[in-house]
Amino acid sequence: MKRNGNVFFWVMLALPLLQFAIFYIGVNFNTILLAFKSYENYTGKVVTKWIAFGNFEEIFRTWKTGTLLKTAVLNSFKYLAIDILVVMPVCVMFGYYIYKKFALSGVFKVLIFAPSVVCIMVLVIFFKLFVEDALRNLINEKSGKFIESFFLQRKYAFYPLTVFYLMLGFSGNLLLYINAMSNVSDSVMEAATIDGAGEFRTFISIVIPAIYKTCVSLIIISVAAVGSNQAFIHSFYGSKNAPEYTQTLGYHLFNLVASGGNDGDDPTRYPIAAAYGILVTIVVVPVTMVMKWVLNKVGPSED
Repeated sequence: MKRNGNVFFWVMLALPLLQFAIFYIGVNFNTILLAFKSYENYTGKVVTKWIAFGNFEEIFRTWKTGTLLKTAVLNSFKYLAIDILVVMPVCVMFGYYIYKKFALSGVFKVLIFAPSVVCIMVLVIFFKLFVEDALRNLINEKSGKFIESFFLQRKYAFYPLTVFYLMLGFSGNLLLYINAMSNVSDSVMEAATIDGAGEFRTFISIVIPAIYKTCVSLIIISVAAVGSNQAFIHSFYGSKNAPEYTQTLGYHLFNLVASGGNDGDDPTRYPIAAAYGILVTIVVVPVTMVMKWVLNKVGPSED
């Protein structure tokens, strides 16, 4: 029976272990090697050669001579700041409001959750129609100004993109905070009420410490994903069509890989994308680990 149990255990683990070996270890190991290679396409024939740190040198040249990469990095950190400083506090407060079942909490719950169950492209189409047609025409009519486009003018583009990002951020994270609050012991909440603690004191002294680990986890996820976050830019502009001032690092890297899949599956841009990935990993991993250690040290305790 013990032998049969071990056989069953390893049979059940065989497929996920094989997937992990191929699609995580294999893919990432190949990506590391790819960063030091060059793909050259000679009339349809792809030739591979080792170029040592040539791809990394190209990235640093791009950083020095151009503005696209700097803008993409800056925008990526802007969206990271939005995640941590805006989305998280608002989600925590609305989560507490819904958790306590205050007036119209059910209505708020439906309104905030609605975007997360609708296809992203449907939301983008409706949002663009509202902003570009209804809202822009109204502003032009009332103000006497002429705004050609909110999404294609530098001084306006960041605002509607940020509003959309916030809308999706609220709907995506709120459920996690509500679930974390639901794990707070009812006896603890009742004891706080008996002791005369108001809603603000209950929120600060009981709920926040109870969900702090969830907050830390989401902060760490946001920091770790700063290099891959596209901020829905591709949904609005498609591949390689976003103006430079709207791009994030995640969108820029996506375009590098997507361009390698066009024109007869030409992979000549894959190595530079792999080099970008290694550089982002080198920067983000230690920052993520340090931030995790600091947040766990300074955070409030449930005790």
